Amino acid sequence: MFIRNLKPEELDLIHRVELFVTDGSRGRGRDPSNVFEVVRLSVEIARRVPHPVHPLILTLTAMLHDLGARLIGESAISGFVGAAVAESFLKVTGVSDLERIQIVRAVAMSGSLAVMNPETAEEKVVADAQRLDRMGMVGLIRSQLATSPPADEFFRERVTACQADFDG
Repeated sequence: MFIRNLKPEELDLIHRVELFVTDGSRGRGRDPSNVFEVVRLSVEIARRVPHPVHPLILTLTAMLHDLGARLIGESAISGFVGAAVAESFLKVTGVSDLERIQIVRAVAMSGSLAVMNPETAEEKVVADAQRLDRMGMVGLIRSQLATSPPADEFFRERVTACQADFDG
């Protein structure tokens, strides 16, 4: 459950982050739709969990969750790269120091799920949203592999890697 509604200045900040994410994604030839799907899933999960969730921290974490992967590709350190960029961006936006620290830590964690465990309610919600988003892609790829000849080995490797995330 959200602890409060977003303030008008926070909505403005969210819009600026949306532009930052959208422009950054398109500039690198990537589709930002998965970012906004993770935001949507995060909001839906947060509305249903019994734990208090800070709406600004959750929303900005979800929007910036894969910033590092978009910059350097998925790796063990992509979350930390994303957190560094997010911190630089958030410093000039007027976010309080406490909120900025929480968002930056959550972005580092969400970009590094393989090496860090979510601790706060916001981190857990975004991690769950990421996993649900990834499962949707896994389901799509699995059905593609089952119904037609495999396009190439890449899809098999990705399905195996993603399946391991959820089986174990």
